[in-house]
This record gives sequence, structure tokens and C-alpha cells, in this order.
Amino acid sequence: MYSSRITFLDIIRSIAIVLLLTAHTAQVFGSPLGKPFGIENFYWVTLGGIAVTLFFILSGLALELKYGTQQIKYKDFIIRRVLRIYPLYYLSLILGILIYASEHHAIALHWYDAFLAATGLYAFAGEWGGPFIVTSWFLGPIFVMYFIYPALSSSMAKYNKMSVLVLLLLTSIAFRLLIGNGILPLPNRPLDWFPLCRVFEFGLGVYIGKAFVHSNCFRFKFRYSLLNNFLATLAILSFPLFLVHIIFRFVITDLVNLGITIPLAIIIYIVLVLFLSWVITIIDQRIQSTKLFTKQKMLPNLQGGLINRLF
Repeated sequence: MYSSRITFLDIIRSIAIVLLLTAHTAQVFGSPLGKPFGIENFYWVTLGGIAVTLFFILSGLALELKYGTQQIKYKDFIIRRVLRIYPLYYLSLILGILIYASEHHAIALHWYDAFLAATGLYAFAGEWGGPFIVTSWFLGPIFVMYFIYPALSSSMAKYNKMSVLVLLLLTSIAFRLLIGNGILPLPNRPLDWFPLCRVFEFGLGVYIGKAFVHSNCFRFKFRYSLLNNFLATLAILSFPLFLVHIIFRFVITDLVNLGITIPLAIIIYIVLVLFLSWVITIIDQRIQSTKLFTKQKMLPNLQGGLINRLF
């Protein structure tokens, strides 16, 4: 069923999702597993922050493995990214709006919220993820990475790959120091969303895709197809799960308040967000198969498109 997938990438995606769920679930109860660590004002993250770093690396790596040896028009590349991400985002946004409305009994927001919610650019406006989907802050910086990917990939092909990677590392270090020390003041956790702070992570993925494209790890598969399929399914659900899991975190405390044990409440919560992510993915598949998305072969292979989703 998933023979064309890269199991190694699915393993990393699955680890990232486990880290993300662990961090955000632990924070509900004030557990140490949800607390930040690292270097303050430079790379101060929770386990969820480690997951986000993995997602940036995986995004660059997946794009390089798919497009690194292909000739594709820049406009077509960007359109493909938009068509593959925003339907999933909008489906998740609907859930976020419904939960927000149920908690506030109304939706009374500024006019610019419509634009920021529609584009997912809340972070760039200093609003982090906005009121509907906290984790939607990721859309802004990852799309900046998409915009620069063709130039980044061609630079690594034309010049010394390691030199380009070192330049990206120095760039990220410099901006993390400038922002972390208040020299470049930006609002609301800029070390997370400011693109130049994350360009090394994305570039590292591109570098790995170029330098190790023929590595055996990209051909690795477990002997048991059931395990491969399980990891593939979790990886396919990773993006909608990344978005919706934070919306329904209140379910855990509500269940505990009803007398359900903490472990069972967490299990119910995880099953719920996995199910919702699956429903969103199925609807998205239907959307992707419509004429609007398949005309002119913008998305020539539905299965391939699903396999090479955002992460």
C-alpha cells in the first residue's frame, strides 16, 4: 500500500509527533516533560520545539529528495505547495473556529483576523498562531522556506554544499543572538517564527538530501509491512495532527474533571485527535482529486502528493 514511501522519513516524522504530543500533553498537568530546556534566549525549547526543528529539517529533506534532480517552474512549484497545504489547513481551521465559537459563544474579532486566519500569517503580525489554531504560526516561516528552496537547492548544486550550509548556520546563529539579546526586537517568540532563525534547520534538510541521496537509509524498510504501514499512516497524518491536537487539548482536563483517570483521558484525547486528523486527510484527498486540483497535471499523482505532504 505504501511501497513508494521512505520509511526512514516516516520514522523521524513519527518521533516528531510523539515529542509534540508528549510536550503539549505534559503541559496540561505541569509535568517536567513539558518544560523548556536548552540555551536561554538562543535555543530554549520544549520537546515540542525539538519536534518543530525536526519538521523544518524534514521539509527541506523531503523537497530535495523529490525536486532536487527535477526541472520545475518556480510558479508551478509554489502553486503545488499552496494546493497541498492550504486545504488541510482550512479544514483544521474550521474546527478551530467552531471550538473558539463554542468557548466564547460568539466570534467578535478585528477585521484583519480574516486575512491572517486565511493566510496563516498570524506569527508575522506578532499574534503567534492567532485565536483559532495556536500551531498555525508554523505556516508563515515554512512558506518562506518554500519560497527560497529553489534558490537554496541550486546554490548547493552550483557551489560547495558545506560552504552554503555553514553560511546558513552562521546566519541563524547571528539572528538568534540579535533577537535573543533584544538587539533586534520582534514580538511574540520570534526565535521560533522569524525565518532567518530557522533557515539553517531547513537548509540542513536540503543538504542531507543532496549529500546522502544514495544512502541506504532512504531505502530501509522493516521486515514487517504492518509496521511500515503504521509509520506511514502516522506520518501522513502528521500535518493535520500538528494543527488540530492543540485545539482539543481541553478534552484532557474535561475528562479528568469528570472523574476519568489521567492515563485514560490522555488515551481518549490521542485517539480523538488521530481520528480527526484521519477525517481531515480523507476529505483533503477528495479535494485533491477534483478537477480544480488535477487540471494541467498540477498534482499528477495523488498518492505521491499525499506521501510527500508538508512533512
